Amino acid sequence: VVPLLISKSIWISAVIITLIAYNACLFLSNDPASTQWILRTIRSAISFGAVFIVIFETRRASKKNYIQDTLLSLAFAITMHAVIVNISQLSEVFRAALYTMTSAKMYVNEMTIAYDNRPLGLTYTLSITSFLYFISIAIFTFHKSEDKYHNLAKLIAIATNTIACVWTARTGLLFFPLTLIFIFQIIRNASIKKMTGLFITVIIMVLATILFTYFGPISIEHQIRRVSELFTLFTSPSESTFFQQFVTMWHLPNDLGQLLFGNSLTGREEGHYVASDVGYILAIYGIGLVGQLLMLLPIVIAGFASFKLLKTKSEYGLLALVVLGSYLILNVKELALMTRTVWPVICVFISISILEYQAKRNRLHASDSP
Repeated sequence: VVPLLISKSIWISAVIITLIAYNACLFLSNDPASTQWILRTIRSAISFGAVFIVIFETRRASKKNYIQDTLLSLAFAITMHAVIVNISQLSEVFRAALYTMTSAKMYVNEMTIAYDNRPLGLTYTLSITSFLYFISIAIFTFHKSEDKYHNLAKLIAIATNTIACVWTARTGLLFFPLTLIFIFQIIRNASIKKMTGLFITVIIMVLATILFTYFGPISIEHQIRRVSELFTLFTSPSESTFFQQFVTMWHLPNDLGQLLFGNSLTGREEGHYVASDVGYILAIYGIGLVGQLLMLLPIVIAGFASFKLLKTKSEYGLLALVVLGSYLILNVKELALMTRTVWPVICVFISISILEYQAKRNRLHASDSP
């Protein structure tokens, strides 16, 4: 089994191992230097290895429905986190107990906890966590079922994740229009009965979000102002406060050596602060264009494999492309590549896409052989 695992995962594993070695060389050749890039990559390698083994064994145990079962389990786990976030927003006692249990004040600026009273849940990555809720919503939207109870459960889960997304951060909401791709597919082949059900689902989801927001500790007017900023960003970007701040964050190192190889720092050290939150910019300052390319390769490889699955497994292939593409877009707003909160989830899609593409190639080769 071990040789098979190695051969199946070699495309991604080789890239990550190369990235670890590259970051180690950068650390040894720079002074000052930071171990954060090495540690990030090692953690990412462990996460990918663990996820790939789980997906590999799951596929071997149940080839027929393992993709659907795996993705639904993933979406359910994210929804459970959304439930925790929603309860913590509605109950100050629960929120205080949760922050005490996780020692939030040790690693989170108290102003972050106080500002907007946004719930941290079990993690402190507001924007990236809200992106996870989008992934959960995309999975539930992609999943098809004729069982009315399953569809009701999906409706509740979608509403739960939407509410958590609104309360945690607005970033996840930026990707909501992408779910229209799946909704369009449903509409294209839907009967009047299904269309009615879809319309009711949307209405209930919107009403549930408004209702929960109304009873939360933040005023509905303030939440509307937060969300309306998104509409301003889409309709009149130049008038958006976020856009005005965002355009100033795009700059590159003047030194060619640093542009290519970085300085091994995170961009947050005293005397070496990089005035940007853009993930690509921070990565270029830290590990250069070469390191940034290595970080992107696993997503590019998985994206290629997902694209090749559009004919044989069209629904999954489309979902994977949406999630992987959104992940690359998320890295524009902040450093998201190989971040511990979202990377294991992305590894699920990478693993499935790689395994299914290899299986497809094996079938093609078998049919071509005499």
